[in-house]
Amino acid sequence: MYRKIISLFLALQITSFGLWYGVKAVGEETATEPVLVTKNDIINHEAAKTVRKNAPQQPFSHMSFAARNEERQYTLLNPDRKKEIASVLAKLPSDHLSTLKNLVLDYNPKAHRGLGGKSLIILRAVDMDETELYGVLIHEIGHSVDLGHLSEVKRKKISEFNDGKKPVYETDPSLEFYRISWTDEKTRKRDASNLDFVSGYGLSDPFEDFAECYVYYVLHNK
Repeated sequence: MYRKIISLFLALQITSFGLWYGVKAVGEETATEPVLVTKNDIINHEAAKTVRKNAPQQPFSHMSFAARNEERQYTLLNPDRKKEIASVLAKLPSDHLSTLKNLVLDYNPKAHRGLGGKSLIILRAVDMDETELYGVLIHEIGHSVDLGHLSEVKRKKISEFNDGKKPVYETDPSLEFYRISWTDEKTRKRDASNLDFVSGYGLSDPFEDFAECYVYYVLHNK
């Protein structure tokens, strides 16, 4: 029985890695494959219904929505995309969105599906159904939570981790998560196996590991 369980986990991880192979890491454009979520998981959530009912109002006054590369045929799609995004935001804790200031919908079909940072998220608004959009959006919000909401208290001692050229300081709460499986931003711990990660993309670096775990916790709570 034990061997069968291990074999099943290995098969799932191989499949996951195949789905995520070739996707760019954080620091440039961040793209994700759709996760296991249905339209009903979010659109029919009680908070989402409230947002749709009061759609003319702005439920996130600190946040700015913008569109780029928007052609005439997309003008009717834009409000629908905003409602879908608002339904996701309404389900998340407000403090997780505290540093997210700008959300841009990119209507270029060749644009990367997602780009996320501390205060800015850019989503490709075309050629993605609701399910895929939700997964990409929540992944990018995970980066905002990691880099913004969970920020350092004091910038004195530098840790062994760097986010590109930016050092991660010892008071950054995210270090507690990074150090579970990583010795620095490029190196996994020797005892960290593929089975310790929720997806193949989570193996990229500690920042993608965090964002992937955030997606799975938000959608599945496990």
